[in-house]
Amino acid sequence: VYETPGAYVATLNNAEQVTITVEDPGVIFAGDKTRCFSQTGDFSDAPAGALHIVTASLQVVASHLSPGRRLLLRRGETWTASGAQFGGSQSGPGIVGAFGPGSPPVIRVSGQLFAPRWTDWRIMDLAVVGTSTSARAWRTTGYCEQVTILRCSASDVKTGWTFSTSQLPQTQASPLYDQCAIVGSTVDHVVGGSGGYGSMFAGRRALFLGNRYDDASGAEHVVRSPWLQGAVGAHCDLGRPAASKHVLKLHGPPFTGG
Repeated sequence: VYETPGAYVATLNNAEQVTITVEDPGVIFAGDKTRCFSQTGDFSDAPAGALHIVTASLQVVASHLSPGRRLLLRRGETWTASGAQFGGSQSGPGIVGAFGPGSPPVIRVSGQLFAPRWTDWRIMDLAVVGTSTSARAWRTTGYCEQVTILRCSASDVKTGWTFSTSQLPQTQASPLYDQCAIVGSTVDHVVGGSGGYGSMFAGRRALFLGNRYDDASGAEHVVRSPWLQGAVGAHCDLGRPAASKHVLKLHGPPFTGG
């Protein structure tokens, strides 16, 4: 994950070199394509030219979702959601993240916060805190492609960051998730019993890098991967599953026999 604009040359294991160009978000999301939200009206350190919106409602924030937009919550503020606020089909490029100094914005949720079918989006620098045993930070409701979850935390949730599937391509409405990544993120204290995981993570060309997950003893596995193709997992700290469950459970894709 490259966060500074520029051109980077990556050398692969076979010595082939690939150039990765990172565009400037200040250009891609210039002017009112960046929308900053604050409950108190404090927009110090907001990106230049951004649209300033004073609101305490996450529904208002989510209503601004659109291709080519960057939605940023004020750091240090706490938001409350009862159910899915960010969902539906959204193409990108897009960002949901934070602005200003200090700790990440906290979102307290009793239901499911993100229920996406998104392509080309980044979710960054958010802290999700569950307030019930059915709280979920992120669980896809359809096909996702080129989605990165970066430096986000989830605590006291039934599921943290979930891209789940157990179906064959020919039996599901959409193909296996492609180019999705969970990077530098955390899940602490998974709750809710059966069906609760830090991540249920499936996909092709998937990345699971530098994450820290701790304590799924009130649920099931810490990380469960029902189907991966060309995936990389590295530099993670995972621990404390429920009794008789796994820190990391890996499956192959299902088949119909014959």
